[in-house]
Order: sequence, then C-alpha cells, then structure tokens
Amino acid sequence: MISQFDGQNLANTAWALAKLLVEDCPLLQAIASSARRTINVCQPQELANIAWSFAALVLFHDPLSSAISS
Repeated sequence: MISQFDGQNLANTAWALAKLLVEDCPLLQAIASSARRTINVCQPQELANIAWSFAALVLFHDPLSSAISS
C-alpha cells in the first residue's frame, strides 16, 4: 500500500516510472499526495528525486511543487 511507503520508497517508485517513461497518472497522483503528507520527514535527496521524476515525465503537480519549495 502506497500509504505505507516512506520517502525512499516514493522516490524510487517515481524514479522508476520516469526512467521507463510510464505516465501512470493515478499512481503518480498517489505518490505526490503521499510525498506531501510526509514532506517533513523526507530527505532532500528523496524530494529532489521525486521532483526530477515529475519533470522528466513533463508533469506538473502544483501542490507537490509548492510543498517541496517551501
């Protein structure tokens, strides 16, 4: 269950999707939501990897981007 993923699991999953060019929007939305909920405990590298993954897929998630930038 994605709700049980930590920052590393979220980052790895997002990275794998981006690397394979898989635009699974429901899964990416779930990753973004989980990342926003755990933003305070995620490591900077994990947040950077998630942000890179969305950028590589040319997807913009405004709430996630705002949470990462703050």
